[in-house]
Order: sequence, then C-alpha cells, then structure tokens
Amino acid sequence: MEGSILRLLEAHGSLGYEQIARLLNARPGEVRQALEKLRERGLVAVLAVGELAGQAVRAATYWQLTEQGRVELTRPGQLFTATRSMEERHGEDAKEPSSALDSPGATVN
Repeated sequence: MEGSILRLLEAHGSLGYEQIARLLNARPGEVRQALEKLRERGLVAVLAVGELAGQAVRAATYWQLTEQGRVELTRPGQLFTATRSMEERHGEDAKEPSSALDSPGATVN
C-alpha cells in the first residue's frame, strides 16, 4: 500500500487520506496508518490548510511527498518492507494485494 500511496502523491501533488483511500479502494484508517509510517520515515509530510468561512476557520490536512519520498520512488525494489512484513505475518507465499497503481507505467486520472 505504501508504494501506491507514494505514486499517488507523486501524480497528484497532495491529497487527503480519505481521497487516497477512495483512489486505492482501501479503508481510510489503514491509509492513515500507512501515511503515519511514511511520515515517520520522512517520505511524506503533512500540509495543513485553513479556509476562512465567515468567522470560523475550516482546517484540512493534506499529505505530500518529501524530497526523500521522491528519491525513494526512483529506487526500484527498495520501497519498504511492506511486502516482507506481510510475508512474515502470513507466510512466505503471501503477496501484497496488487492494484492498477502497482503496475509499471500506471497512471491515475
């Protein structure tokens, strides 16, 4: 999932976790947890945006790639231990669910 999230952020610039969840057909809570792990590794950053609506401010949180995240995307085979950790949890034959975004050259509209 983490690799797909990085590719989405690369393609879109910044997205909210719920937008990412919709695009990946994943649960928002799982996406939020993955984003936190990515943030801890320095691969994504939080971008908080406030919108003035009358006398109140509505805050929104978006996620974007860091420079380190962009570098990570250029290193094939180096993206995360996500697949390895899934194999550890579910046995050597387990594979991370694939999506159209996991295919080389895939794009998101």
